[in-house]
Order: sequence, then C-alpha cells, then structure tokens
Amino acid sequence: MEDGRIDASLSSYPAFLNTEGKLRIDSLSKLETLVNFTSDKVDAKGLFKLSNLRALSEAYLNVEHDDDLAMINDYFFHHKHRLQFTSFEVQIDDSCKDERISLLRKFVTYDRLGDLTIRGTIVGKLSEYLPSSSLVNLVNLSMINSQLEDDPMPTLKMLPNLRSLILRNAFVGKEVFCSIGGFPHLQYLSLCYIDNLEEWRVEEGAMPNLSELEITSCKELKKIPDGLKFISNLKSLVFKFMPVAFQDRVRVEDFHIVQHIYRIEFYDCDVEMVDLTDAIIFN
Repeated sequence: MEDGRIDASLSSYPAFLNTEGKLRIDSLSKLETLVNFTSDKVDAKGLFKLSNLRALSEAYLNVEHDDDLAMINDYFFHHKHRLQFTSFEVQIDDSCKDERISLLRKFVTYDRLGDLTIRGTIVGKLSEYLPSSSLVNLVNLSMINSQLEDDPMPTLKMLPNLRSLILRNAFVGKEVFCSIGGFPHLQYLSLCYIDNLEEWRVEEGAMPNLSELEITSCKELKKIPDGLKFISNLKSLVFKFMPVAFQDRVRVEDFHIVQHIYRIEFYDCDVEMVDLTDAIIFN
C-alpha cells in the first residue's frame, strides 16, 4: 500500500505458484494495481469484481483457453471499469482456430493496452491484428517467433505512439523497408534472430526520434542501411553475434553512415558474460 493505494503482485503469493486450481481474486474489491495476472492460474471472472482496478500490469494470456480470452474481452469492452493501463504477454500458436483468432484480434484492439508482447506464430496479415486506428496508446511492442511472411514495417510504422519495438524471429522474409514518416515517436528498435534478412532499407525521414538500435544475430544481413545517417538522434548502436565481414564493413566501408553515433558496440558472445569485443565511443 502506498498513499492509500492497494497494489498486489500475484507472483509473490505461494498459493499462486503452487495451487492446482485457479486463484480467486474476486474479494480484492479495493485493489488498484494488479501485477502478474495469468489466465492459466487466476480465475478471470474475478476481474469483474475489482471495481477500483486502475492498472493490470505484466499480465499473461494463453490464447489456447478460449473461455478466458472471451471473458477478458467481455471485461475490456462491455464491462464498466476504471482501467487506465494494461500490459500483456499473449501466447499464441499456428493451430489457432478461426474463432480464437477472431477473439485475439478483438483483444489487441483494446485502447488502454500500453505494453504488448505477442509470442508465437501469427496467422494471416499483421494489419488484421494491429489496426493503428485502435492502438493509440500502445507504447511498447515485442513480437517473438511470429514467423511473419510479409514485411511487418508498413503496418508497425502506423502505430502512432510506439516508443519501443522488439522483433525477435518475427519475420521470415529477406527485406524490410522503413519509409519516410514512419515510426514518428520510436526511440528503441531491436532486430533479433531474423535469420533470412538480407536487406534493410531506411528512407530519409523515417524513425526521426530513434536513439537506440540493436541488431542481434541477423546473419544474412549484408550491410547497415544508408538511411541511418539521417537519424541525428541515434546515440547508441549495438551489434551482437554478427558475422565478422559485417562488422568489418561497419568499421571501414560504411563507417560514414554511423560516424555521428555517440556509442557503437560489437559483442561476439553473450552480453551477460560482459565480454565486450570492441566499443567505439565519440565525445
């Protein structure tokens, strides 16, 4: 409790970790912040009783459970509540049925969704899941193992308030393109384990507020995009597990593209081991 607020993190309760059934939360009527809600372990019906809930943070939803997803949609869109912010990790797979996909598409359009992680294969077009007209409050987006066949950038660039974007094994194609005017507020971008990516093009005027860029294990990427030289706000550029030929090209042939960046780092092994191969720092 802080300043009269009542907050709860469910992962701190032993019953949450060890219970065989689902934890009931319907008696917590004064609760304002709920952290670590997970549809696998918590009875979603209890949300309807939390009349003072303002924030539902770091929640987890397994889309395999149709009833839970339908219930949360009902809570979001049809129940009178005081929610101001939600952050969710959603687990999906390529065996999702049409009805389940329809429920998921409805879920991600919730206008108070601030942070979203989608983990698993996305079936169909990304634009059908992430309509920019609905996700006006989405600030942080992570897409993990999405296996998208089409370039996701034309859809993602339209999210009006996106500040952070992580794409990890999210795309199976060979080329992505960031066009002028796209990602107007993006500050952090991470491209990780996009195994087939060969070319990334960035137009002048794209991602004008980008300050941090990380590229990890994109083994087929030939070079950094020329358009990075137009992003004056870019202060940090980190490469992890990239081929030696790629690193050498950044240091020599393409150095004019990145010479304005304050910090450029190259890691050849796990960053957690703090084994920094090389760093270039400009004062």
